[in-house]
Amino acid sequence: MEVNKDKNVVQSVDKRNGFIDQTKEILPVVDGGDIKQIFDKIFKKCITLSAKSVVRMLNGMFGTDYPDDSKLTYNWTEFVKDNTMTTILADCIVTVNGGQSYHMEAQAYDDNEIIFRVFQYGFEHAKRTADKEKNSIILNFPEPVIIYLYYENDVPDEYVMKINFKASDGGYEYVVPVIKIPELSAEEMVKRNMIILIPFQLMKLRYWVDKKKKVMTKTPEELKNFIECDIIGSINKNLDLGNITDTDASRLKRYTLMLRDYLCEHMEADGLEVLKGMMDHSFMTDVDIICEKYEEAQQKLEETQQKLDESQLKLGESQQKLDESQQKLGELQKNNNSLQKDNDELLKKVKAYEEQYGIL
Repeated sequence: MEVNKDKNVVQSVDKRNGFIDQTKEILPVVDGGDIKQIFDKIFKKCITLSAKSVVRMLNGMFGTDYPDDSKLTYNWTEFVKDNTMTTILADCIVTVNGGQSYHMEAQAYDDNEIIFRVFQYGFEHAKRTADKEKNSIILNFPEPVIIYLYYENDVPDEYVMKINFKASDGGYEYVVPVIKIPELSAEEMVKRNMIILIPFQLMKLRYWVDKKKKVMTKTPEELKNFIECDIIGSINKNLDLGNITDTDASRLKRYTLMLRDYLCEHMEADGLEVLKGMMDHSFMTDVDIICEKYEEAQQKLEETQQKLDESQLKLGESQQKLDESQQKLGELQKNNNSLQKDNDELLKKVKAYEEQYGIL
């Protein structure tokens, strides 16, 4: 089996019913306050699949038309808050072909303050990548979008923050559109090229619980159809169409399994048993597991190589500055030697004058 290595991602097996049971290894079970971290981890894994699938998703989200072979650069830099030792980390800021950057912020709960964080992440990225000219600085903000994976109350179609530099100028509106996955069907996600986020269709399970009776409002047959047709069927269809790679399909199924296990573990509702009997892990072969582990190791190697290249670049810049300093030092030494020579010549002339005419 050939392992596809995506050369268009910087950082960074067709088993139709196969999955890897690595939930405990990759996705530790945590309680309440850390639930957001679980969805963050899976979201980040989804948006770092093959460059082709990610580029197509960006085109669908932002209305762009980048070619499939575009080069993606992921900006995972942690931004240190002023006067503190804490850091903030944007969910994903990705740059396409070294030009425009796009910021995707995932949310797993209602949060009216999110626009402040999105603006802060955007500003920190713009500051770090600023174009500095002679008498000005150009801040290039990434184009943002907020992706709601789950929410309980109404959320707007967009968040707006008005920025006033002075009252008379009318202000500037910072607008961030919102994508609400719970309101999208699997078919709509596919049409919008968001197939790599299809595992989060499972978040709808949380809406299908009668909280008073603690039972699922969907029948076992409806739940089975939801998994097999809407999610797994969509993955297989897009694999056949060439929209995603074999590895993408394998991993999307795996992430679906991870979410299923987590939701079944933490949701109190009768009727979830049917999900536990689906998506059998045994279909994933040892070769698939080896391929996945190889690709994860390869990705870590590429990330390490990128950091090494950045360090070497900084070392080269430091060496250049050192060479320039040594050159200036050499010029100063040369000037000093010339001055010393002139001084010696002057002393000789003074001494010769004193010998002939006496001391002045």
